[in-house]
Amino acid sequence: MSLTDGTDGVTIQLESGESLQAGVVVLAIGNSPPVSPACFASLSAHRYMSNAWASEDQLTIGCADAVLVVGTGLTAIDQILKLSRDEHAGTIYVLSRRGKLPALHAHAPAWSSEWTATLPSDIRSIFREVRKQVELAKAAGTDWRSVIDSLRHSTPKIWQSLSPAEKKRFVRHVRPYWEIARHRIPPSTYAELERLMEQNRMLLLSGRIGEAFEGEDCVEVMYLDRDTSERKSLRVDRVINCAGLGTVSRVQDALPASLLDQNCARLDCLGLGIETGAHGAVVNSDGRLSQNLFLIGPVRKASLWSLLPCLRFAFRRKSLPG
Repeated sequence: MSLTDGTDGVTIQLESGESLQAGVVVLAIGNSPPVSPACFASLSAHRYMSNAWASEDQLTIGCADAVLVVGTGLTAIDQILKLSRDEHAGTIYVLSRRGKLPALHAHAPAWSSEWTATLPSDIRSIFREVRKQVELAKAAGTDWRSVIDSLRHSTPKIWQSLSPAEKKRFVRHVRPYWEIARHRIPPSTYAELERLMEQNRMLLLSGRIGEAFEGEDCVEVMYLDRDTSERKSLRVDRVINCAGLGTVSRVQDALPASLLDQNCARLDCLGLGIETGAHGAVVNSDGRLSQNLFLIGPVRKASLWSLLPCLRFAFRRKSLPG
């Protein structure tokens, strides 16, 4: 399937060869598949699951198999819990660059979001203000979680206020810690992870994956330990990729790829996704807003970072941006 954005509307070319015409098209294509580390490209399908959410890509895991889960986000947590529910008794190695699990969620009194109205537009100053609010919240009898939650509705506005250099600084230095604090796990899940670690059934590791080799009876994964800078290896039976969602700049989904190839769309300055303007209108290669083509959902990460609670689209041509 492909799309062509023209002056009179959008042409949708189906795989069957049939074409459709539409005055307005809204792409709601969801998340891009996760990026698979290049070193896993040669691993066979019965050893490696490249996408934890793909039903056709499920592994057969033996009760005593050693399993490497790549990543420590919510997808990784889901895979670990599934193994636990299935009474898996082998060792689960959980490896990410920083080796940090999502924070524990806890209920706390709400913290006013008024402080977010006049935030500065550089990451260092914003970070300093967040720390200040955390201290104020602590003194008032609540904790840091309420402060993080108070940022929720202002996140798109804050993101849009940042320069490309500041956005890049956030992605490189702050993003992992923001995601740990923002995407938390409930106490029951946290307790299960602690139980698995106490029983040495789950080992949390930090480092950067280098190479992977498949033998007759195992996969050997080489990684550089973050704490010791030593080159270490793991011998496991199965590998599950939970390294995080991909972006259209690295995972070429058919529809976004067709738009990019035809210059009907362009990537944002960080390569996070397709650039959009007001109301989700797609920005073409010349910087013009489309009158006919709009995006909704995670693919707008480049423009909003976090999705607004409600996204409204105006479909009448007279209300579309000119």
